[in-house]
Amino acid sequence: MSDTKIREAHALYKIFERNPRILKSNPQELIDKLEQLTKGLPLENEFISLALWMKKCVLIHKLDQNQMPKWTKEYYQVPDVFAVFKYNDNLYPVLIEVKAYNTIKLIFTNNYYNKLLAYSRLNKLFLLIAWKIPSFGLWFLFSIEHLKIVNKD
Repeated sequence: MSDTKIREAHALYKIFERNPRILKSNPQELIDKLEQLTKGLPLENEFISLALWMKKCVLIHKLDQNQMPKWTKEYYQVPDVFAVFKYNDNLYPVLIEVKAYNTIKLIFTNNYYNKLLAYSRLNKLFLLIAWKIPSFGLWFLFSIEHLKIVNKD
């Protein structure tokens, strides 16, 4: 067996070791999800697949970015996704902006941040950021409130 195959098998073993629930799922379902991810899904679709796979998301869909009337783009930014998560038998609707950056810092302009926040407040929904660091293959999901504004646009 080649060194590459051994490293891949070891990486999979570590994933299963940290997430034993994965082994309880239907093997074909797991294979199908992994194949979808390796085919290079659009970023929002990849996040949606992962959210559904974790079994806490009861509803999720992309939001149309073609907001009308056009002048509202000066004040609001429609996030990428609407989702409903179930936790302790309660349902939590949220908005999610999906981003991918190959850096250890996620950077939004002040203007972009404020437009996203204005849209979430208008709809009285929490806004989460789903951030993927492709070079590490890691996803982070957190509230926009945790972003620190450092530049003024």
